[in-house]
Amino acid sequence: MAAEEPSQQFIYWAYHWYDEDERTLKTIGHFSEVARAEAAISAVKSQPGFRDHPDGFGIDKCRVDLVCWQEGFGID
Repeated sequence: MAAEEPSQQFIYWAYHWYDEDERTLKTIGHFSEVARAEAAISAVKSQPGFRDHPDGFGIDKCRVDLVCWQEGFGID
């Protein structure tokens, strides 16, 4: 019996990042639908820190159970 393929499920990672310094990266949350991620951003965008950098919000679609960076990464 062949192993069953897992269904391709996705999450939406809502974050705020206003500088290339990794310490400024803040996860807002992980959501099952893009609309929920957008609502979460709307709920926090007027809060201190977030409102000072209104262009720092983003949403990335991520596949569940996928190993990223499988080849590693180099630091120059």
